[in-house]
Amino acid sequence: MAGIETPRSTADADVADVHDDCFGLLDQRLDRYRLIVFHGESGSGKSTLMRLLATRHPDLAGRQRSWVQPIDRLPAQADVLLIDEVQGWRDLACLAPALRRARCVLLASHVDPAWLLPWRIGVRSLAFRLDRCAAKIERVLQRRGIAYSPGALQQFLRRFGANYTDLDIVLELGSLHSLDAGMAALARGTGVALGASRPRGPARER
Repeated sequence: MAGIETPRSTADADVADVHDDCFGLLDQRLDRYRLIVFHGESGSGKSTLMRLLATRHPDLAGRQRSWVQPIDRLPAQADVLLIDEVQGWRDLACLAPALRRARCVLLASHVDPAWLLPWRIGVRSLAFRLDRCAAKIERVLQRRGIAYSPGALQQFLRRFGANYTDLDIVLELGSLHSLDAGMAALARGTGVALGASRPRGPARER
């Protein structure tokens, strides 16, 4: 079911405190954009970053917002509309009516931003690929006080991209001692050489 959220809550503050604003968006002007897309695999931080901006960004915080999924009925009107869990291209059917009804749409999507081009034509928009924000993984390790070597960090990023869930799993394999220990345990357990699997690049703006 679609939900209308209050401008701020304790839960919002907790999320904002722990999340890494990997693109520095809190310091950027966003009021000129009607569509902001966060793309990445599960665990890359799409929903968390979306909520962070909605609750802490000066252009968005304090405005009425509705949080929905593609299967939900969209509100007749919305100030800030957050659409979560866009899994495939069929889920994009909600985007056109969302842009008609809301002043600003934030979208957490598994669908490559290139597929959104028909909806982005004539709409001022931003798209961010969270799997490619490598610096956020290094900052998480530093914040948690977990040791890592540059080599282990690069191996992790080549294998998994910048993914929080995968990071937690690898760290558990190493008993949370270090990223190096986790990557070594992974290599022993799988017997597979670590290699590149996901390309990375800069965020794109249209």
